[in-house]
Amino acid sequence: MTIFVSTCCIKNNDTINRCETLIKNGINSIELSAGNFTNKTNLYLKKKSKYTKFQVHNYFPPPKKPFVFNLASQNEKIQKNSKNLAKRAIVLSKKLKRPIYSFHAGFLADPGVKELGGNVKHQELYDRKKALKRFIKNVKDLSNFALKNKVKLLIENNNLSKREFNTFKKNSVLMATPQEIIYVMNRTPKNVGLLLDLAHLKVSANSLKFNLIAAAKKLKKYANGYHLSDNNGKVDSNKTINKNTWFWPYMNNKLDYYSIEIYNYNIKKITKVFNLTKKKLGQ
Repeated sequence: MTIFVSTCCIKNNDTINRCETLIKNGINSIELSAGNFTNKTNLYLKKKSKYTKFQVHNYFPPPKKPFVFNLASQNEKIQKNSKNLAKRAIVLSKKLKRPIYSFHAGFLADPGVKELGGNVKHQELYDRKKALKRFIKNVKDLSNFALKNKVKLLIENNNLSKREFNTFKKNSVLMATPQEIIYVMNRTPKNVGLLLDLAHLKVSANSLKFNLIAAAKKLKKYANGYHLSDNNGKVDSNKTINKNTWFWPYMNNKLDYYSIEIYNYNIKKITKVFNLTKKKLGQ
């Protein structure tokens, strides 16, 4: 069992500083999901990987020119950029001796970089069936590349905020419902699994009116990893978790990928949640 803490938890754009803050506080399993990436960062990670576990996630290493990662996009340039970013991440995962790369499911539109996590502007949505088909095809392409590098892929379920649902009056993302998550899992290769973000599931359950507990139970057998944080059910706010957080009874506690994603807390609080998670999962 490996419990990671995301670099997103630390307020600092410098990846090395984020990692050093965690390591100095006894956290030696780090999910690389935010921060810069330079030649110095690359050398640092390779050196530290001898005794620190690094899990590469989604938009890392970040591209020089920001864009919204979307493997379901109708825009061929965005598809290409997304696959190229994923391939770089797969190669880095191999180099860091953690042969797993996790990434987000696609969207039915292409929001701007500044719209993520905020007000996504109304626009015409892609046809869901066609977008799913594109997404699965691109995942299969990445699966072939990952196989050559002996890396496993995990897809993270999306969240649909109440605000975004009200903007579009429908589900504008892929893999927000348990049915669609299972649909994708059943149509992707064996080296592709599910990273179940339980906070995302909570927000989507509230927006799309499905039973959260039933969904967590149903998806348990598909989960190859978990992202852990909490929220009010309306927006993915990455709030802290505690011993009474709703999801503990419904998790698979025999996996090798759990990542804590709580934002805007000091390192003392992050360490406390890290130790609590170890205890709750029986480590």
